[in-house]
Amino acid sequence: HNHSATRKRFIYTSGCLTYGDQPGKVLAEEDPALPGPSRQWRLELENEILAETRIEGVVLRPGFVYGGRGGVPHTFTRLY
Repeated sequence: HNHSATRKRFIYTSGCLTYGDQPGKVLAEEDPALPGPSRQWRLELENEILAETRIEGVVLRPGFVYGGRGGVPHTFTRLY
């Protein structure tokens, strides 16, 4: 029996910061998440969603886009 046909899909957009600080490493989807204490809640929420049997849980971890103007980190420093 195909349960995904009867369950609703829930898509949760987490973030690449769930991978934690891993300088110099090009991360892949299969790499372990190593979030710091301030982002641990995200990983816990991801795991809850994926373990839920009443829905088909999907977790996305989109990355930041960097450009010639410094990308997202530069934007944050200008705002604060």
